[in-house]
Amino acid sequence: LWAQAMLAGLLGNPWKPGTMKNIVNKSGIKAMSPNVNNGLLHNNISGISLVNKAIQGELKILGCWGQNPFHAHPNPYRTMAAFKKADFTFCCDIFPTESALYADIILPEAQFLERSDIIETWEGNDAVYMGSRFAATSPYLGAKDPYWIVKQLSSRFGKGKNFTYDTVE
Repeated sequence: LWAQAMLAGLLGNPWKPGTMKNIVNKSGIKAMSPNVNNGLLHNNISGISLVNKAIQGELKILGCWGQNPFHAHPNPYRTMAAFKKADFTFCCDIFPTESALYADIILPEAQFLERSDIIETWEGNDAVYMGSRFAATSPYLGAKDPYWIVKQLSSRFGKGKNFTYDTVE
């Protein structure tokens, strides 16, 4: 999202269709969002505010997916304190990062060559287009693709009825 905003700004097209647009969320705070008509407003909660909420005991479950908050946030010791304070922590990543050391459960995600993905969708004048990636090899050592992980978690929490397909393909 940030890279898209920077590129649009550098090219002088920040508010053109397909780039970025200003939105105002319910609290009146302006945010940047992809310029698409999906009607969704994202909450835009910062990672630092999540760390602070976990340290204060307001957030009981803490996790990360495909990122390492110990490197992404300016104070790794506060991130460590947040992971220790949370009642339950999880990590889903392709690499064993510091986050995995503090996780109660590690969900091993398949790397990009081991999974199929919908990379991007966009609207043209006459149709909706989709960019896809298809697996070149099978996942190694029990790793799973993100769709499978989310579908399984949703089903086990009783919310999986919206997943009509078994795989992303």
